[in-house]
This record gives sequence, structure tokens and C-alpha cells, in this order.
Amino acid sequence: MTFARRAVWMVGVVLLTAPALAQSPDPGQVLAQLRAKHPGVRVLEHTGLVRVVCAQPMTSAATPRQAADDWLRQYVGVFGAGAPELALESSRRISGGKHALTYRQHVGGLPIEGSRVKLVIHEQSVSRVVYVCAKVAAVPPGGFGPPTVASAAALAAARTHPSAAALPNWQAPELIVVFADPTLREIDGALAWKCVGSGGPMGRSAAVYVDAFSGHVLRMVELTLFSGPDITGTVTGNATPGTEPDIGGTGPPPAGCDNLPQNALLPFLLVEALDGGGTVLDQTHTAADGSYALTAPGAGTVRASLIGRSWKVVDCDISGCPLPPPLSKSVPPFVRDFQFNASTTVGKTAQVNGFLNVARTWDYFKTRIANKGELNGLDEEIDVVVNAGGGDCSGRYDPKGPNGHQILFSSASQVGGPCVNMAFSTVVSHEYGHYLADVMLEIDPLQAAFTEGFSDTLAHLVHDTELIGENYKGCCTVFRDPLNTSPPACRNNLGNRQYPDCGVQIHPQGMILSGIWLDLLRNMRATYGSQGLELTRQLHVDWCFITAGERPAPDECPNFPQVADAGTLIEVLTADDDDVGFANGTPHCHEILDAFAKHNIAVDPADIGLGCIDGGDSVPAGGRACYADLDTSTGPGVLDIFDFIAFQRLFVQRDPAACDCDKSSGPVVCDIFDFLCFQSAFVAGCP
Repeated sequence: MTFARRAVWMVGVVLLTAPALAQSPDPGQVLAQLRAKHPGVRVLEHTGLVRVVCAQPMTSAATPRQAADDWLRQYVGVFGAGAPELALESSRRISGGKHALTYRQHVGGLPIEGSRVKLVIHEQSVSRVVYVCAKVAAVPPGGFGPPTVASAAALAAARTHPSAAALPNWQAPELIVVFADPTLREIDGALAWKCVGSGGPMGRSAAVYVDAFSGHVLRMVELTLFSGPDITGTVTGNATPGTEPDIGGTGPPPAGCDNLPQNALLPFLLVEALDGGGTVLDQTHTAADGSYALTAPGAGTVRASLIGRSWKVVDCDISGCPLPPPLSKSVPPFVRDFQFNASTTVGKTAQVNGFLNVARTWDYFKTRIANKGELNGLDEEIDVVVNAGGGDCSGRYDPKGPNGHQILFSSASQVGGPCVNMAFSTVVSHEYGHYLADVMLEIDPLQAAFTEGFSDTLAHLVHDTELIGENYKGCCTVFRDPLNTSPPACRNNLGNRQYPDCGVQIHPQGMILSGIWLDLLRNMRATYGSQGLELTRQLHVDWCFITAGERPAPDECPNFPQVADAGTLIEVLTADDDDVGFANGTPHCHEILDAFAKHNIAVDPADIGLGCIDGGDSVPAGGRACYADLDTSTGPGVLDIFDFIAFQRLFVQRDPAACDCDKSSGPVVCDIFDFLCFQSAFVAGCP
């Protein structure tokens, strides 16, 4: 790092000065103070910088915001960027009585793109900080000063960039601060002009970052990621069942994998009652079972449109890519059912598939967010563009479409083999996942590989499948198969990715993250049977509001940031934790550790203060009632040789959470007196 540190920090919109940090704090001294005040706290470091602080409850206060602010006042210097200006950006409830607070760094009133400080606060009698991670930039004392490169010159440099030259439409440049090193191995900040262009063939948008002092292009980032009485009734539509596409409708069906559309309930769809002049009298959205009820005296017609709570379908098979025509029926009678795509065609099946699979993915989050009112980006409108042409077997996400955010799906094609219409199951959920990563989770578009892995994971869990794009070009074809589930003849040989991944392709890199979650799902099913899927889904949603996204580049490949590493493991454990701290384990720590280890992300539980007993048993909340019954296999009233074997393992591993029986040497030391204590407990049995 080359910059000295700043001595002010900002919370909310109020700029405060912390007297204790009047001089730029030394990260080592701050860490020593943190450990002295909160013994047992663990940190995760990378390239000599602290990135994560976790494992023990830390500052406490009456409210989550106060606890977070107190932690930042005292300890934010541990991350090596001095005392940065921080503005609270979001406060979200997650399950288990926890809050996730996110702060963005500013300098001189300018946001630092990609910066984040995330804190998790657990509420019991008081609010306590249990986890903090940071991506903060080092900036010059007093800020950067005025730019020496004018915005017009920066825009000219951006427009000549080879990858952006074809973009015809450009916004006025925005002055921001970015990380000079996108791999995050160094944390120096750079003042830059952000120039956003859009349009051109197939519709795309990109951001070009131009150094505000040298005029050099720092980097170019693709923003488009390729992919009277009540009136009652039910709305349905013919959609493809399961996870496979509408293969039979693309021409002669490949033998053995026909998947023709079937009637399905359409939830969250707009239904309106209108008078004779076309004025809307009442409107509602269908329930999860496709049913609706309208109260509209004087209504002459009722109509149903492919418009959801925050999304709508547009069809480029129709000139101008409009909303498909709604279905309309007169009243009375007052029971009116609707069926979209009644006489099935490939294009209309794409309409229903696009609507239905966005609805399923939207509902995946809506039903699992702890506070159902905090839907965040789920309430922002997005276009679902089907039959987008091209026949290129693609889906894509564009944050800068004609009407704002849009996801697009290509039409069926026979070029190069049978290519299905791409508006189906996992492909739709994946592209909607890009939108959610951008808008709801605030993951920067710089993190392309991470958002691919996140979007794949979301599609896997929404549809309960280990394949993405199954049969997209006929039988025995697949986009991605992270765990090599497909028969060998059908695989693309990209599965079972291991950390670190030094490849340049973002989709294979992303399969480290999706592979971890699929292995975790397998583990949860092995432990909990049919409940394993829902437990994994809830844990995933909770993790989504904690994750900082992309991980730093490792030593093995210093130019390639990763989609997951030990920091991601700590994020998932933090989301899983049901009290305050890792010392007594987390409910599913064994399943989590195993899933990460299968992708070469192995962490010794003792290194992060995790009391996860060998064999999968975590220490009960509140500590052990009886040290003799260590393996918990026979209940608290029975003592057997397996308890002794379990303690021997922990003694060798020096697990502080479960091995410190006599409490004589503190919570972080396991010694011979603990072994003698256990022998006494073994002879005495459990109380």
C-alpha cells in the first residue's frame, strides 16, 4: 500500500471524527486491542491484510446499529485502510435473530465502487457483533483532489476501447473511486471516470473506467451478463414440466427425451377487472396456487396479463417486442378461469416458461427472508424478454435495457444441431439470479465469475437439480454439471472444480461455488432426509445477505480472484450459527466443512475457534452438561467407550470448545489436566 490513512469515518449521512483514530491507526495495534478486549476472536488474513473477523461475540449495545457503530469506531482500522468514511447502506434481518448491516466506503463525498463493510449482529438481551468482513480502499490523506483529466477526454478514451467501440449510446461520465487492483491483493484506491455505454448488436452495455489523472483505461467491465359478487377464478398455462426444455416442440423430437408442455398453475400474475369503457376497477395478483378474487361492481370484463409482482414478459416474436396480448373474458358469469398457451406453440410456451420460472425464483427469496417486508430488489421491475432471436442457445442479463433491467432468452434454432428455446427452468432462474445479485445483493458487475456461480447455485436450489441447461441441445447435453452427475458420455468434463481455479473462463470458475452448495445439499439430505432441501435453501438465503462476494486472488494464481475460499466458509458458518460465536459449534458445521473440503477449501476448526466435534456433532448451545457423554450418541444418561474415543480425538486435535474440561487453562488451551478431568467424569458418569 502506498497511501497514508484517513482519520474520519461516516455512518448514515453524518460525518463523524473518531478521536481515538486521530492518527492513522496501525492495523497490528488495532488487532491487539481487539483480541485483548474480546479473547478468542479469530481473523482471516490475505496478503498480509485482515479480511474477516469472527468466531466470538464482540461489541454490544441496545440496538444492532449501535453495536455496529461501536465496533467500527474502535476496530475498523484492523483492515489496513485507516479510518475510512463509511455510510450505512442497508440493514436486513436474517433468520436466527440476526441482522446484516452493510456500509459503503466514501472519500470526499464520492462512493468507492466495490467497497463494503458487512457486520452480522446477533440479538438476544442485547445486540452483539459476531462477524465482520471488509473490502476497503486505502486513499491519500485529504482525498484525491480535483481530476486532471476532463470528463470529455475520459469519454473519448472509453469510446476508443476495442471492446466498447461498437456501443453507440453513452451516458455522461461519473466521477468515482475504484480499487486500483481488481484482484484485491492490494487495496489502494484510484480516482476514475466511469463511462457507461450501451446498445449495438444483440443489445449490451459496458462500463469503462478511466484514470482521472493519467487518462489511461483502468479496465472495461461488461454489465450485460449473458442469460358485485366477487370475480374469482384460476390462471394456468402450458409450460414445460420438470427441468428439461420443450424438446418436442423444436422439430423432430430426439428419441427418449420428449418433454411436451403441461398445464401449470401461474402464481403472482396480474388480473384486472375493467368497466365497459376500459377503466380498471380492481386488480390483484394470483396466489401461489394460481387463484384470484376481485371485488369490482360494474365490471364488464376481467383480463389476465403475463405481468408479475415485479416482472413482465415481453415477446420478440411480435413486432416491437411488446407485452403479449392479455386474455380477456366478459362478466358475468363471475367465475372466470384463464389458460395461457392453450394451443401450444414453442413461442407461447416460452412466454409461460419465462413468467413461471421467474415467479418461482422470486418466491424462493420472498418466503425465506426473515422480515417479509424487506424484499429489497425483489420489488424492482424487470423485463423477461422471450424469443429474442439469434438461435444462439443463450440467456443473458442486461441492466441497461430499453426499459431498465431485462433478462433475454434466444429462440429455438436448428443451426449446428437442435437448439431449444432457452426460456426454460434453470436457464430462466440463472439469468434472474444475475439480476438479484446486482440489485438485491449489491454484488458488483466486476465479480463476473462469482455472479455466475451464485446464479447457478440459485437455479440448482430453486429447481432441486444438479444440472444447469439440461438437454438444451437435445438428449445428453448440458450447460454445466458441477458434480459430474450426468452419465460420462453426456458430461462436458468441467465438473468437480477445485480451489484455487486459475482458469480464465467465468462459468467453470463459478462451479466451485455451485459445487460446494450441491455437496452441502447432499450432506444435509444424508443427515436430515427430506428436510435437508429446505434447511439448505434457508441457509443459502441467509448466506446471500452476508456474503461479500468475490474472494481475493491466491498466491497460486495472483491474477485470478476466486468465487469461494476460507472466507466464504466462514460466511456460511456465520449464517448457520444459531447463537453467538463458533465455540459451541453451529448446527450444521460438519456438513458445511465437508462440502468445502470436497473442493479443496479445508479449514482446521480450531483455527477459527469452531467447536465442531469429529463425526458431525456440534457442542450444544450453552456448553456441555456432561463432559463424559462427549459423542452424544447414547443420550445424557448413558456413558460408553465411544465417549472416551471421542475425547481422545479432541485431545489430539486440541479442540478448545470441547476439550477444556477442567477450565484451568482457559478456553483456548487443552492440556493433561483436561484429560484427567475427563477420566474422572468417565468414572463418575453423567449426573
